[in-house]
Amino acid sequence: MNTPARNSPCPCGSGKKYKKCCLINASSKHAYPAQRDKSRNIAFNTNNAAQPESMLNTGVAYQQSGKLEEAEIIYRSLLKNNPDDSDALHYLGLISYQKKQYSDAIKQIGEAIKINNKVPAFYYNLGNAHKAAGQFDAAIAAFHEAIRLDPLFSAAYGNLGSALTSRGDLEEAVTSCRRALEIKPDFAEAHHNLGSALYNLGRLDEAAACYRRAIQAKPDYAEAQLNLGHTCYMADKIAEAAVAYQEALKIDPANQGLEAAVYLSILFYLEGNLEQCQAMLNASRPILTSTDSKYKNALVYWVYLDKLLSGDLQTHENDISAEKIEPLYVVGESQSLSAHAVKVRYNGQDMQCMTEWIIGCKQWHLGNDKPNIYKYKFEAVMARLPRNSKILLRIGAIDCRHDEGIITAWKKRPEKSLDEVIQATIDGFLRYVMAIAARYEHRIIIGGVAATNISLDILTKTDAEQFVNLIRLFNQTLKKRTLAEGMDFLDIYALTDRGDGISNGDWHIDNYHLVPGAMLEAFDKHTCSTDKKRRL
Repeated sequence: MNTPARNSPCPCGSGKKYKKCCLINASSKHAYPAQRDKSRNIAFNTNNAAQPESMLNTGVAYQQSGKLEEAEIIYRSLLKNNPDDSDALHYLGLISYQKKQYSDAIKQIGEAIKINNKVPAFYYNLGNAHKAAGQFDAAIAAFHEAIRLDPLFSAAYGNLGSALTSRGDLEEAVTSCRRALEIKPDFAEAHHNLGSALYNLGRLDEAAACYRRAIQAKPDYAEAQLNLGHTCYMADKIAEAAVAYQEALKIDPANQGLEAAVYLSILFYLEGNLEQCQAMLNASRPILTSTDSKYKNALVYWVYLDKLLSGDLQTHENDISAEKIEPLYVVGESQSLSAHAVKVRYNGQDMQCMTEWIIGCKQWHLGNDKPNIYKYKFEAVMARLPRNSKILLRIGAIDCRHDEGIITAWKKRPEKSLDEVIQATIDGFLRYVMAIAARYEHRIIIGGVAATNISLDILTKTDAEQFVNLIRLFNQTLKKRTLAEGMDFLDIYALTDRGDGISNGDWHIDNYHLVPGAMLEAFDKHTCSTDKKRRL
C-alpha cells in the first residue's frame, strides 16, 4: 500500500486529512498520530535536545521503514531529556508491539495516556496491544475510548469488532464492523473482521462474501484468503477452499501461506494424492521452527500428516479402491484422518473407510442449541452422502482434553458433578446426530475416545486423576447411551487402554491420534453391536 500524501484523507476513515490524524504503517497497520514537525528527512544528533520535533519525525521515519533499533535510540534519547514526551512513549510502545513484547507495549502506551489522554490513536494502539496479549476486556475498553474521542475512527470500530469476536460477543462484533464500513466502505480489514464474526455465528455464506470484499479491496490480503479457505471448507465447498488456500500460499508463502499449505496437504491426503500432500508439507516445513502461537494447530497437523506419510505406517490402502467395495464414511475431527482409505470388516462385510473431516469439531458443538459452523458442515456432509450410508462418527476426543472441553466447563460450574456434565454433553450430541441421520436413513456407528497418551507429568496429581477419570467415565457413558439408542459402538478406549486409563503404547501415532492400523484392530475385536451388548 502506498503512503498517502499528507493532505489526502486519512486511511483510518476519520474524514480528516492524513497529516491531522493517523499515519498507518503499511506493514504493521499501527496508527501513528500526526508528526509534530513538517520537516522531513532531517539529520539528528541524539545529544541535541533542542530539536525534539525533528528527532521525533526522524524516529517515525525509521520506524516506518522497519529500522526499529534506530528509532528506539531516538525515542529513548528524547525521553531521557523529557520523560513526559507522550508521543515518544507511544512510538516506543509501538516498537514493543512490533517485537511482540505486548506487556511492555501496554505499559509504555499506558504511560503516554497518563500524560495525554486526548489522543484517539493512543487508545487504539493500547487496544491492539491488549488484544494481542489475549486481554480482550481491556482491549474493548480501549477501543471504546478511542471511538469516544473520535466517533469516526473507522479502524477502532473494526478492531473493536475483532476483539468482540474473540470474546464471543458476536452480534456486537457484527454491529461494530458494520459501523466501520459505514464510515469507510472499502475498509478491507473491517470486511475481514465482519467475516470472522459471521463465520463464528455459523453464517458461512455471508462470511465468505465479506472475505471476498476484503480481497477485492486489498488483493494481496493473504489472511483473508486463508480464512476464506476455512469458510468454504466448513461450507462444504471444498474446491473453492482449495483455490483460496492456494492464493494465500502464493501471496504470502512465509506467513499465512504456511498454514494454508498445511490445510492443502490435508485436502490432498483425502483425495489420495500423496505426492501433492508431501509437496505441501515441504512448502510449509518452516512452520516446525516457528514460535508463533497462531500456528499451534497447524503444527500438530503437520507432524501428524508427516507420520501418516511415513513408510512405516503405510500398511493400509492409500488410494480409494477401484474394486466395488462399500464405503464406510468416517465423519469427525482430526482423529478421522488416519482412518482414511483403510479397509475394515464390519458385520461380516469388507468396507473401505472414506473420511469426511470437520475441523476441530466437539460433541458439545453439535449438541448445543445454537447454530454454528460445525453443525453447518455436519449437516452438509450428511445431506451429500448417499442415502442409507453407514457412518462412523469419530467425535469426542477434543471434548476430553485436559485443557479444554468438559474439564474446563465442569470447573466453571462446580455446582454440577463431572458425571452430570459428561451426561449432558453426550445426550445433546446423540439427540442431534440421530435427528439429522434420520432424515437420510443413515446407519450410525459411534466411536469412543482413546486412552490418554499425553505425559501426565505436566499436570498436578489431582488434575491428572480427574483427567484420566474423565476419559473413562466419558467412554462408559457414551457406550451405554449409544447401545441404548440402538446404534453400534466402536470401543477405541478398550483398544488403547493398558488397564489404568493410560495408553498401552500400541496404537498411538502421537499424543492424540492413532495409527491407521488401529481401525482394523478396533473393528475386528472391539465392535459392540446392539445384539451383542449383553456379552460385551
